[in-house]
Amino acid sequence: PLEPFNDLYDALKAQRAAGTDMSQVAVVLTSGGIATTTQGSRIISTRSISREEVEAYLEDRDTHVYYSEIYRCAYLTAEETGGRTVTVWYQNEEAMADKLLLCRLFGVNAYILQE
Repeated sequence: PLEPFNDLYDALKAQRAAGTDMSQVAVVLTSGGIATTTQGSRIISTRSISREEVEAYLEDRDTHVYYSEIYRCAYLTAEETGGRTVTVWYQNEEAMADKLLLCRLFGVNAYILQE
């Protein structure tokens, strides 16, 4: 998953416990995605993809879209040629809202959206 919610929570909690001035912290979130291609149970490749590539997958009518409540992250699956499946983890509006709310609860007001 892209920036798992629990990992973000743990990192913010550790910074606060260490006495960090949370108003001076900036959180970097990714606007693109992470694509993992599998064939059967084998991982063929994993790579970062751009926001435009995520959007192209989302426009394909054969793409299946999901949201993980555990990781608070969106993901999709799509079939590729040769019996391969691609799974893409990406930030949708719900994922971004969840993470930004968590940051605000810890007093973080600076965010960087990275491609």
